[in-house]
Amino acid sequence: MNKDSTDNVITKVIDVGKKFYKVGEYRKACKMFDKAVMLAESYTEDQLEKLRLEFGLSKRSPYNKNTLWHPQLCQILDNRALTHEKLCNFEKSLNDAKTMIELEPYNLKSYIRYGKTYQFGMNKCREAYLCYSKGLKMAQLGKKKYDICPAEKHMRWIKAQINFIKPSLKNNKETNNTASNYKKRISEDMSINRTKKSKQPMVKDFIDILPNELVCEIFQNLDNRDLRNCMVVNNKWNRLFYFFPNILFLKKSLNLKSTTQIRNLNSFINKCRTIQPRVILNINQLNFKSVTAVNEAKTLALLFKTFKKYDVIKQLILNTFGVSNVMLLEFIRDNEWSENLQKISIICQYASISNFEWLLLGLCPHLKDAEIIYQSFSSNRTIKIDERLYGSFTSNKSFESLETLKIISLITPQTSTEKFITWNGPPKSCKNLQTLIVAGVSLPKSFHWLHNSFPNLKTLHLEKNYNSPTLGDFLGFIFNNKLSCSLVKLTFRESKINRPNVVFSNFQQQYTRASSESNDFQASIKIFKKNLSHLKYLDFYSSSITFDILLIVLKNLKTGKLQNLNLGDCPNLLFNTLDYSASKEIWDLLPNLERLYLPKILGLSKRTLENFLIRNLHNKNRIKILDLSFNPELKGADVWSLSTTLFNNYNIILDKLILNNCESIDPNTLTLIKTKGLVKEIESNYARAKWNVFGVNSYVL
Repeated sequence: MNKDSTDNVITKVIDVGKKFYKVGEYRKACKMFDKAVMLAESYTEDQLEKLRLEFGLSKRSPYNKNTLWHPQLCQILDNRALTHEKLCNFEKSLNDAKTMIELEPYNLKSYIRYGKTYQFGMNKCREAYLCYSKGLKMAQLGKKKYDICPAEKHMRWIKAQINFIKPSLKNNKETNNTASNYKKRISEDMSINRTKKSKQPMVKDFIDILPNELVCEIFQNLDNRDLRNCMVVNNKWNRLFYFFPNILFLKKSLNLKSTTQIRNLNSFINKCRTIQPRVILNINQLNFKSVTAVNEAKTLALLFKTFKKYDVIKQLILNTFGVSNVMLLEFIRDNEWSENLQKISIICQYASISNFEWLLLGLCPHLKDAEIIYQSFSSNRTIKIDERLYGSFTSNKSFESLETLKIISLITPQTSTEKFITWNGPPKSCKNLQTLIVAGVSLPKSFHWLHNSFPNLKTLHLEKNYNSPTLGDFLGFIFNNKLSCSLVKLTFRESKINRPNVVFSNFQQQYTRASSESNDFQASIKIFKKNLSHLKYLDFYSSSITFDILLIVLKNLKTGKLQNLNLGDCPNLLFNTLDYSASKEIWDLLPNLERLYLPKILGLSKRTLENFLIRNLHNKNRIKILDLSFNPELKGADVWSLSTTLFNNYNIILDKLILNNCESIDPNTLTLIKTKGLVKEIESNYARAKWNVFGVNSYVL
């Protein structure tokens, strides 16, 4: 193998080692760096001299002419030392750092690595302080003698660490002889001449003065980085965290990604329980986001076994690649600490199992907020489990604590024959449920599950549910059936746009008959009005609705109640055929409308704006936010005419005008509108790909 190919291999081996390190595979990373060291040491002296010249270095080091080494050797040793530190092989880490110092005694980074191992790995602040001080002096000497300029960020970091460690050394009551022995040992290890350290004044540790309860309260207000620094100040501060581990968890999120992090957490908690066997952990939020599907199930199993029955975890957020809903159900069932959960959010694979979400809620009786997101099908779609192991949750539980439920599927069926994820509604009443979001699944053919199941439901969001009832079916249901709840926010978005005569024919016939004098049909209109009487937010984005149906709905709303209306991407709403009188009839029913969303409107032109918006917006309307995004036919002149007319004629200044991906509008026009004070805020993102954003204004893309 020639020199060039070997050098290329070294670089690749280093890169592979770094990738292993980033995902927490420290042993594999260490093996890669070992191979890189062997390759770097395999060069002849002639090859090393040529290679140093290629790297812009002299053939031999000006301060170490008797030794030749690969230009990347110190970088490899630094990476290997860091990996050894992660594996708790501190002596090996010190040896690598010591080799770096022997090769490059004026390289500040070598001393930083040496000191970090002492400070953060071995909790020996005195040795770290001496190392940092010696490194700073050698860097200054190298600059003066050989014109070697250390990196400014390294200088700032090492000075900050020296200032940070000083106070802990001031309070140390060791004798001068002991301190001298420390200095002598560290100097001999690094083969560096030392200078005598000046005496430091004594500073009293506030930990000794304040009661533990007050100290814990102070520490709870620090961020995670500051807490890590506090743990390495001295042994007393370190022990405090083992006696009171909730300092780290009570007001913070615990974020975990890899098996190594979970093992470290397990080790820390086991040590806490050794000191205090009955310590109760209080964790505000536990987040696990998998970075790889390898050994994901084993990693999750270890995470769940880390905690005991009496531990309190309020929120659990799991983001997985290859774990199915059934596997998660087994993990939660086998670990009783889940009974204390108040919020759970799961991203997982879907395996066909009846009543999964209700079995999950049965295992977590105090759950208030549940979010289940399916991102793909499990390789084993149909899994049979013994529901007797979970108790009779579907028959005896009423799920009284549940307030928010989200069932979302991100799986888009590729063919009409592909099996859908089904949701059959609750087996029992959810008395306190206020928000229900169901998106991307298959609903039952009837809405009878909505009849008496949710007496306190305020928000209902049904979006792109495949092979499910249409908007016409929903309106027909609430026309004939009195809901036990008072809906405030209704979103109904269809997965497929159909012809109006197919979707709304039955509903229109029922409503037309109800206009007669028959008491039975008049009762249906009263039921319809009652079901819609509390609505403040109405979203028919991407649905089959027509202006006739819209008028029927608006006429049965409580006058002046509606504040938000979304009519975007509705192909059956032909705004370009709407005249002024028809527009006025709609606006007369919307006196208190504050937010109007009209993205992706067919044929939105100057004439449409004139008839539907400009001539109907007046002082009686309190419109604040207007969304006209994704309308390519909209011109800058149209927007200017709209904003100036509202301001000059009706003294209306919009709080926010949204014009995302309107390519025909010149940015200078929007700047002028904002400068003139015609609109308080303009949102215009020409690169935005879609109007609907997952988790913001949509749950299915």
